[in-house]
Amino acid sequence: MSSRLFFVQEELPWPHTETRKAVLMEVEHHESVDGVQGDELLLGRSSWSADDRSLKYAWPDKNGRRARGGEMPVSAIPQAVAFAGRKGYLTREQMAAIVKCLVDVLAEERGD
Repeated sequence: MSSRLFFVQEELPWPHTETRKAVLMEVEHHESVDGVQGDELLLGRSSWSADDRSLKYAWPDKNGRRARGGEMPVSAIPQAVAFAGRKGYLTREQMAAIVKCLVDVLAEERGD
């Protein structure tokens, strides 16, 4: 996949009148979200460090432009998933699907 670099023009808080460009993330991989038309998961170089990787969620806004949610370090994903499971935000079926997907990925890596 080709890399895409997203920039955003953001207004500085009043009384500033200038704008600045901020690098959001260099996307290395993207995947459509199952069952949600137009939404994507984005993986790539984080906005805070070229050495770190992060995950973002993107969707088309009401004007058809790409909107993006918060950026999460990939290293925080296991804790975030466990936290959501412990607090009842994931069903047993969703947790079982997560485990199955990870077992399948591990099996592919071993060549099973």
